[in-house]
Amino acid sequence: MTTRVIMGPNAGEQELDEHLFTDYEQLLFTRVVSLAEKFGKRVELVTVPSTNPMIAILQTARHLECYTIVMGISAKMQPDEQASELGRIWEMMSKSSRPRGNLRIIGPGVDQHFQLGPHAPQLAPEDIELVHKLWLDLVGKGTSQSLHHNQIVTLSLQRLRDDLKGKDKDEALRQLRVLVGNSDKSGKQTGEFKVPNKGPQEPASK
Repeated sequence: MTTRVIMGPNAGEQELDEHLFTDYEQLLFTRVVSLAEKFGKRVELVTVPSTNPMIAILQTARHLECYTIVMGISAKMQPDEQASELGRIWEMMSKSSRPRGNLRIIGPGVDQHFQLGPHAPQLAPEDIELVHKLWLDLVGKGTSQSLHHNQIVTLSLQRLRDDLKGKDKDEALRQLRVLVGNSDKSGKQTGEFKVPNKGPQEPASK
C-alpha cells in the first residue's frame, strides 16, 4: 500500500477519483507487481487517503488483520525514529483499533524488526545472568525455596515504578540515562550499570 496525503478542509474522495494514480504510485505499483510475479506471489495494491501516513498504515493493518507491517526506510527519519513515531501513534489509538504484531523496516543495508505495543523485552545475556545470580543468593536464604526468577524481575519492576513516583525519581532517571549511554557506546543492549569514568581531575589554576 501507499498513502495519499490529503490536506485542507476540501480534500476528500473527489480528489482521489480525479487523480486515480499519481506517477509515483504507478511506478511503485509496477515495480511491486513485477517483483511479485518474479517470485510467484500474489499482491493487492492499495492507495489509502489520509492526513497522516502512520495512521493510515496502522488502520489498514488492523482492517486487514496483518501481523507484520513492512515499511521502507524514511528519507527524513532513522529506523528507530520511524518505529518510535509509529509506536507513539499506536499508543494513541483505542485498544480495539490497534493492530497486534510487529514492524519490519527495510531498505539498502537496513533490515530491522520492532514489536508493536506491550511485549517481552529482549534481555541481554548479562541481564539473565544477573537475575540467576540474584536467585541463587536469595532462594532459601531469607526467602522460600519456591522463589522463582520471574518474581525477582517483578520486584525489580515494582521498585523502579515506586522510585519514579517518589523522592528517588531523579536518581532513578540518572541511572537510566547512564544505562542508555553505556548501551549506545558499546552497541550492546547490556543491563550493566557503570558510572562514566571522568578521569583524574585537573588541579584548579591559581
